[in-house]
Amino acid sequence: MLLLACVVLGLATAVQAAPIVTAGLVGYWNFDGNANDTSGVVGGPHNGTWYGTAVYSTDVPNAMGGQSADMRAANTSVYVSTDSGANSFFNLDSLSIAFWTKARHPASDWGWWVCKDGDNGTGYRVVQPGGPWTKKMSFGMRGPGDGPSGLAIGPIDDTAWWHYVITRGDGKARIYQNGIMIGETNSSGAIIDGVSPLSFGAYFGHHWDGTKEVPDSAPVAFAQIRMDEIYVFNRAITLDEVLTLYQSPEPATMALLAFGGLGLMLKRSRR
Repeated sequence: MLLLACVVLGLATAVQAAPIVTAGLVGYWNFDGNANDTSGVVGGPHNGTWYGTAVYSTDVPNAMGGQSADMRAANTSVYVSTDSGANSFFNLDSLSIAFWTKARHPASDWGWWVCKDGDNGTGYRVVQPGGPWTKKMSFGMRGPGDGPSGLAIGPIDDTAWWHYVITRGDGKARIYQNGIMIGETNSSGAIIDGVSPLSFGAYFGHHWDGTKEVPDSAPVAFAQIRMDEIYVFNRAITLDEVLTLYQSPEPATMALLAFGGLGLMLKRSRR
């Protein structure tokens, strides 16, 4: 019994950082005590760096284990440095971005949730616009034109976790909320590559330094949100995969549940 318990506990530790959907995966951040990329992809990892003070919270989506990234403080976000060779991974035309978030109206009026630039002519973005659109979200691209934008997502009041998946591929761009598609539009052509870091919770732009485009020195437009379980894929994932990401607990949680079930079986077998 002790041997089996050790095996299962070892499994829980081993799979804690493992992604659930892996085909086409180029980055995965679960924020369990760090901002590391634990996708295991060749050429990685592309670990995140905190701008501002790193804060991890045990407030996580239902059935999830571990921690989430708490970026509610002013001027706080996470970005993936381009020094890691990340541009070749995250300058994408076909893509999917999946994440959990607790979002609220940002102090900067516009809140940038996930972006690879997404403004000034390059990249893509998932944002909460300001002004009359503060209770909506937008997925935009630079090159072929904007995707679905201004889609209602329910009250942004920082009290509930929401799961979002953005996909683009096969001539369509789609937005899913809690496993349900809430927006679709035609979208094709190349997204213009950018030099800015992949950014979570803020906009990281770029500028001309006199000879070439370079990343800005710091992010702006902080969303002041919590985020968890961020996936980036180099393809449009399927509805079944969207549902898997939405409905499945974190791998470590599944392993611990398996351990609990094993313990119950062993207990009954000794009666």
